[in-house]
Parts: sequence; C-alpha cells; structure tokens
Amino acid sequence: MQTLSAVLDESPAIQLNQLTWQVYPEKPMNEQETALISVEVIGDAGAHQQDFLLANFIRKLKSQPMVGMVSLLGMPAKASLMTGNTLDEKTVFHRPEFKLKIDLKPAQLAPLAGEK
Repeated sequence: MQTLSAVLDESPAIQLNQLTWQVYPEKPMNEQETALISVEVIGDAGAHQQDFLLANFIRKLKSQPMVGMVSLLGMPAKASLMTGNTLDEKTVFHRPEFKLKIDLKPAQLAPLAGEK
C-alpha cells in the first residue's frame, strides 16, 4: 500500500479509482500478493498525453523494490457520441479508466533467532 501511495504522490495527474487486494496462499511465493487497480488520467490530457502519463506511472511502479510485475489489463473504451445527425459524429472517451495488475514480490523473511 505504501508503494502505491508513493508512486501516486509522484504522479499528480493519475487518480486512483479502485483498489482490490488479493492474497493467494496456495500459489507460488512470487504470485501470492496482487493488487488490481483502476486509475484515470485527470485534467485535459489528450489521448497521446494520457498514454505518456500512464506509461510513466507504470515505469515508476515497476521501479519500486516490492513490485515484481505490472500488467495493463484494460484501456478506456472509445465510444461515438451521436449528435442527431449520423454525419456529425464526435469520438469521445467515456470514463478514461485504465486497469492494472500489480504483482508484489514476496516479503523478505527475517532470519530466525540464532541464525546468521
């Protein structure tokens, strides 16, 4: 949680909309903890600027020591907004949400008393 918070603090144009934390004790150690998040780029960024800001956010997440892997699961859906005339069509983004999966590295275990 602190890792995600730190990256969000460095990325003021990214807004966290949803966070789901999942723990899978039956999976291998490197796949046990996963965060699923939905974020959006806030402000007046165009599509190319959104892509750049998201790529920068993902790069920052990947650089964190506790993060094993970051996967982009979903992009904003483009939709057409009809204005009454089929020749007068505007393409807009509805809810520019990006869905990401963050796999955390297993926590380092402290050595037992007496071990060096």
